[in-house]
Amino acid sequence: MVHVAVLGAYGSAGVAAAEGLLAALDEGRLDTLTLSLIDGGEPGGLCILRGCMPSKDLLSAGGHRFQVRHDDRLGQAPMVDVDRTVTQKDTHVASFVEHRKAGIEAMADRPEVTFYPEHGRFVDASTISVGDEHLEIDYAIIATGSNPTIPPVPGIDDVEVHTSAEVLDATTFPASGVIIGFGFIGMELAP
Repeated sequence: MVHVAVLGAYGSAGVAAAEGLLAALDEGRLDTLTLSLIDGGEPGGLCILRGCMPSKDLLSAGGHRFQVRHDDRLGQAPMVDVDRTVTQKDTHVASFVEHRKAGIEAMADRPEVTFYPEHGRFVDASTISVGDEHLEIDYAIIATGSNPTIPPVPGIDDVEVHTSAEVLDATTFPASGVIIGFGFIGMELAP
């Protein structure tokens, strides 16, 4: 029996790993599987809560305005209603979260899957502690996402700093800004 634990099961990478393992079991590429899904955070993970999904929702409003501004047939471009755009983003995020939660619950209905809605910690190389249980595992998939980090740049304490999470909820913006960190989210939010 192969026992795999996914730490960060609510996130996109954790879900993809779990779905891949279950597909391999269903297709006969794995003979046996015990799958422990572990996540004590909010359903959704980084991509849904404060990354790819909300940023694309906001960018689409700007994209539509850009198209109108550059199509001579349409006249003056409307202004983007930032409050309504953020409200719509929040509604979509809530919907994505429910979809993710339902997907994890559906996986947990399978006999070879157990979902632990709490944080796990390694006791040693093959044991994870979750609540009162100690899971003896063969493999661990760590899919815990990331968090913004404020770098120790001289003078940074003298200016107002916004992480990607705050930018995604903003309804007013300064006249100028500096973006530090050009990972996926930084690249999406720069425009």
